[in-house]
Amino acid sequence: NVKAAKEVANLNYKRGLELRPKGAISASEMDKLTSAKLQAEADLEGAQAKLVKAEVNLAYTEIKAPFSGQIGRSEYSIGDLVTPQGPALTTLVDADPMKVIFQVSEAVYLNFAQRTAELKAQGTPQPEFNVSIELSNGKPYPHVGKIDYIANRISEETGTIEGRALIANPDGLLKPGQYARVKFESTQAVQALFPRPRYRPTSKAVFCWSSALTIKWPEKMCYSASG
Repeated sequence: NVKAAKEVANLNYKRGLELRPKGAISASEMDKLTSAKLQAEADLEGAQAKLVKAEVNLAYTEIKAPFSGQIGRSEYSIGDLVTPQGPALTTLVDADPMKVIFQVSEAVYLNFAQRTAELKAQGTPQPEFNVSIELSNGKPYPHVGKIDYIANRISEETGTIEGRALIANPDGLLKPGQYARVKFESTQAVQALFPRPRYRPTSKAVFCWSSALTIKWPEKMCYSASG
């Protein structure tokens, strides 16, 4: 025990200090006691340094995730040597809320940006959107989200701008890498124009929202309605 050896060396050194003036021990013996004391102190410091290093190494054996999420397959088994140069232990994804990446065309983006600027100039609240998705099996996802990011540049390769929406994923149904159809729904009422119902029973009229948040109509005869 290094600590015990140091205590013994200290006691012998103190006795030597008491006996040396009386001539009970020689100067050579006193030198040995002093050397033993210094060596015991150095041994204790070395043991303490080894202890600190061992505690640091032990801490490396416990890995804490920086965030909560879904963990993938482990790349190691119990007893394997893990080094910084080796492969990753596993993968961890933050899937709730799910980050949904989408792209819109430059024309759609410009229409929306210009319309937003016009509303701002008029003192009208800017439009907000609920984001919903349709899964690859054609079924709607029950939760809706909000846009939280729009890129600061148009892609030169695709002519689109990237956006991102955050959608709740409490049941873990959505997985990273999935594809889905993204839909946007305005949360504000819009004053719109609708065609008069002058079509024959066999006629079909299709009404759709354009990117500028206005209604398109197939003929000029229209009347005002709130929608």
